[in-house]
Amino acid sequence: MLRGYEETLPGLAERIVTEAETESAHRREMEKTALAADVGLARRGQTGAWLMGFAFLIAAVVLVFTGYAVIGGVLGIVELLLIAASFAVRQRFDLEVLRGAAPADSPRLD
Repeated sequence: MLRGYEETLPGLAERIVTEAETESAHRREMEKTALAADVGLARRGQTGAWLMGFAFLIAAVVLVFTGYAVIGGVLGIVELLLIAASFAVRQRFDLEVLRGAAPADSPRLD
């Protein structure tokens, strides 16, 4: 296939192959950069969620000990349910990814 290009313009086949190699290297570098950004975003999200969860848990304990046991209890239970739900959702997402089926709401990169 490249022979026809080479016959038409000498050196063109080499330029095409070089361009393909350059594009391939660029694509791998972009994917590596995107993956690093995704990991950083996930890490920041997890840290933020942990801090918010801890703050709500402390608020629930403070409410219970200052005489607002019902409100503190409800806040504590809701917090625990939200933590459990987030783990369940993540578990389902991981299983779908392992099976090769991307979740419906996840962006496609191909």
